[in-house]
Amino acid sequence: MYIQVTFDVINVNAVCDYYNKNKSEDQNSLEKLNRAEGGFQIKRKVIPNTGSVYDSDPNNLVKQARWSKKCLTTPIGQYEFTEYEWNLLYESICSVHGKENTILHNGFK
Repeated sequence: MYIQVTFDVINVNAVCDYYNKNKSEDQNSLEKLNRAEGGFQIKRKVIPNTGSVYDSDPNNLVKQARWSKKCLTTPIGQYEFTEYEWNLLYESICSVHGKENTILHNGFK
């Protein structure tokens, strides 16, 4: 899945706030992704610091959706959001920026 938008600037804090207020209690919070492209992340439920190479890459500890040409997508080789998480992220963006400016696509970009 991926999300396409028609606007240029997203209110990340408002999207995260909406998402986190409406997620189920057993789900981890949505946060701003601190990468050059920008986007969103959700921490994975993993046991860190087991001493493997896996632990040294911060990308392995989060699921991510990064911006590319006004689309939020998951980079190849990274952990993806679940369908529930994509749907709630879409609902969150629509709540802040309007459904007419946001498209949820099934499939891959």
